[in-house]
Amino acid sequence: MLLAASRSENDVVRIANDYLATWLPSDFEALPADCRIGVLASGDEISHAAVTFTQQELQVAPGSAAAAILASLSEVFIAAQLRLRQLRSPRFDPARS
Repeated sequence: MLLAASRSENDVVRIANDYLATWLPSDFEALPADCRIGVLASGDEISHAAVTFTQQELQVAPGSAAAAILASLSEVFIAAQLRLRQLRSPRFDPARS
């Protein structure tokens, strides 16, 4: 819901960083190295993270701790990337969203 209500790329980046902050460092230790991201600075970094999380989710063993974490991260970051696409669209009208 927070992502759907976001009005700018900065809002999406803030929401994504707030979400990442809810995970413990030990949660990220269970993930492949390229999934251990820190603070995000841009929408492009969110898009890259969405792809990375999704690719890695498809490669880890089902039922593992990493699989569950990556499923959650992928879901949120795909939603964030989709919101960024909407916000960047020339057809985006903030009065209607």
